[in-house]
Amino acid sequence: MANADVAANITVSDKVGIRLDARKTFTQPIFWLNGGSGDLTITPSSSDISALLSYKYSKNGKLKLSVFYTSDKQGVNVDLSGYRDEFTGNSENKFIALQNVDLLTSNIVTKTSISFNEYDNHWKLGILDLQQNDYNYKFRNDLEI
Repeated sequence: MANADVAANITVSDKVGIRLDARKTFTQPIFWLNGGSGDLTITPSSSDISALLSYKYSKNGKLKLSVFYTSDKQGVNVDLSGYRDEFTGNSENKFIALQNVDLLTSNIVTKTSISFNEYDNHWKLGILDLQQNDYNYKFRNDLEI
């Protein structure tokens, strides 16, 4: 009643596979049944999407691409002694990663990954208008013997 989810695992071939997942949360029905939404200006909601592509390019080598996206939003009237205003907030998170795993020799495995993450957050209450934007880049290479 408050959540919808769609997922799929798709085998394209013996070398390629795809996994998809999408989710959306709806809190409005909860407030309809239980009350308490009078102060809300934006009913809280969230959504997320993820995808994974896997490719086995050799007997011992695999490449994976992962993508994630999430977001949320909400709004509420703030009514305190001597202060009235509206709080609104929303955020987004985006992530993408590429990973390679391969057997170099009979006893050496290499794992290499590169990724990017962006997080954006916006809160507003009266004259406070706060925005946060974070970016993260990562490269990693491991050898296992």
